[in-house]
Amino acid sequence: MAGKNSGGKKRQGGAAKGQPNWTPYLAAIGVAVLALAVYSLMNPMPAEDRQQRSPKASGQSVPQLEAQMRQLATSLGAVGKQGAGTESKVFKQIQAMADAAQDTLTRSEAAGSDEERRAILEAGLVAKSEWLSLMTEQTDRLHAEEEEEQKARDPLKPSASSDVTSLTDSSFAGYIQKNPYAMVEFYAPWCGHCKKLAPDYAKCAAEFKGRAGFAVVDATVETQVARIFGVGGYPTLKWFVRGRPVDYNGPRLAEKISSWVEERLKPAYSEVEASDDWSEALEVAGGLTAICAGSGPQSSELFKTFEAAAEHLRGKKLLFLWTASEAEGAIVLHKLGSEPESCAAAVGACKTAEDYIAWLIKAWGITQL
Repeated sequence: MAGKNSGGKKRQGGAAKGQPNWTPYLAAIGVAVLALAVYSLMNPMPAEDRQQRSPKASGQSVPQLEAQMRQLATSLGAVGKQGAGTESKVFKQIQAMADAAQDTLTRSEAAGSDEERRAILEAGLVAKSEWLSLMTEQTDRLHAEEEEEQKARDPLKPSASSDVTSLTDSSFAGYIQKNPYAMVEFYAPWCGHCKKLAPDYAKCAAEFKGRAGFAVVDATVETQVARIFGVGGYPTLKWFVRGRPVDYNGPRLAEKISSWVEERLKPAYSEVEASDDWSEALEVAGGLTAICAGSGPQSSELFKTFEAAAEHLRGKKLLFLWTASEAEGAIVLHKLGSEPESCAAAVGACKTAEDYIAWLIKAWGITQL
């Protein structure tokens, strides 16, 4: 049985007990790597020159070499200080690099000639390739450690390479706006049903990539968006069509979810030629009780309202038909034995999808769906 949302907000980004959390430091380490990489790109040195430590390999002036070494020392020193309170081997290495760069500057300033200063500076700068290699390796290791630690904290949070997107309170609205069709799973990290669903959900995300978005929300952390959509158990799956949610209550198996989404990606309405009389269609339509006929440009807000209503009432005994035209749009409800009713005749009824759906249900004469 799905667990209930406790409503408590869990700590985000916290490291597991006894393990460091590298997230705040990875950006700083990246600065050091970038500083080394930029120098390497600006000053490539042939392998034979690195081996022989040629004093004139760079061909740059002594002031230029000093400026580069000073910038490198400053960048590495600033990063090293950010990690001063940690026991990180990486930050100790960065600080050692900064100290070596500063020592090179000190010896260069004490040199008796420009030739000697050049030799000291270029010998110091040639070590930057070794530093870059070391820093890149250490940074990759820290990223791997952070990803493993994140998995331990939240085993259901998708990796960066996954087709499933992890959403927060702040990113949710933008994602839904960007993806007119999207499935969103609200989960809890400790939920057994959620863990069982994860591989099937990921499979569906890969299958519909480019056609529909698949995302997850840790409802124990992102409590605002979970509260807005009334999430009370886990997992809760909601299908969004242009921002409007529809509950998915089917089996939590890849093939079942896939089949359901495939059907939902089909329009909930049919496109037809223009007609002034739908009575004959109603008479031969069997169990249908009404036809909702709309017309106008499909780029209009009215069409979006019509489409939202069709999706909301998908599968009900109401047929939605749209006729594309350049003329000003209209939406009309046709019922057997009754005069057609226009949405435009009801003041304000067509302004929003919610208003239109409420009017349509009332005009249709249905009190419960």
